[in-house]
Amino acid sequence: MLDLDFGYFNILDSDRRGLFSQKMFLERMAPVFFAPRVERLIDIPDLGSLGCNITIPLGAGNLALLEAETRQIMAEKSQSLADEYQLPRLAVDRCLKSLLHGWMPAGNLLFGDDFIKALAAVLVTRMLSRRELKKLIIVGDMANPLPFVSRLCSLGLPVSLQSYHPARYEVLSYRLLYEKGWALAASYLEPATWEKGDLAIIIDGENLAGIHHTEAFCLRLNNNSRGWSPQLEHGLESSGIVPTLNNLAPIVESCLWSQAGFSSRYAEHARSEQWGPHDENDSFVRLEALGASIGLWDIFRDAPAH
Repeated sequence: MLDLDFGYFNILDSDRRGLFSQKMFLERMAPVFFAPRVERLIDIPDLGSLGCNITIPLGAGNLALLEAETRQIMAEKSQSLADEYQLPRLAVDRCLKSLLHGWMPAGNLLFGDDFIKALAAVLVTRMLSRRELKKLIIVGDMANPLPFVSRLCSLGLPVSLQSYHPARYEVLSYRLLYEKGWALAASYLEPATWEKGDLAIIIDGENLAGIHHTEAFCLRLNNNSRGWSPQLEHGLESSGIVPTLNNLAPIVESCLWSQAGFSSRYAEHARSEQWGPHDENDSFVRLEALGASIGLWDIFRDAPAH
């Protein structure tokens, strides 16, 4: 059995057509002919990591046609493969978050959220030492926002959290104001109000009208972003993986936890006592420290090449 550091789960970029697009046919054939399989090995030489690609050879539209029971069978087969290769967690294409919700065990999936937060924190800190910035703007919705938002607020600049659902962050704003004295503005997304000297950190979101015409500097860390680390991206491309951030973030995050000795992000024991047990609230901070310990952030650019 191969000694693998990570597993990466994805599906086809486009749907199968013809008979494969018919619900009755798919219900019968999917668990047999389109069952999850290990398609290829993924070598990340810059991280000294080797993983495998576990694929369901169907598109998102095909999977949406399946009954819940059939999707559950596919999920169980995927988990069986992960168990066979001794992979306690699966890195997953970030574009599949909504599709997999409710039918893949969430505790076993890793979408790269902590990696993106850690990279954003590194880049913002680096830019503060090189540019004169007036305000930080966090763009998009995120899971567990408190640690990341707190980190940026602690840098001493005004922080604005803009999204299409600003009401979700009202409690967070009040909490940071009364507990820390930090003023966090939560508002509807308004790129037209961004000015020169503002730094917009685009964590998520694909339909962001207006950002191409702003004078603010933008760190686009959304799914389609690429060009941040040519070395790592070349390794992914050589293994047949499109090197956009939706793929790179979960894979690199999985590699970092594995190298630190954690069988999962929240394992109680590690091979190194340096890291010790930790909880969800500081996981992106731990990931940032792990990256720094191996010089990972040195191979990331301040801005992508394209």
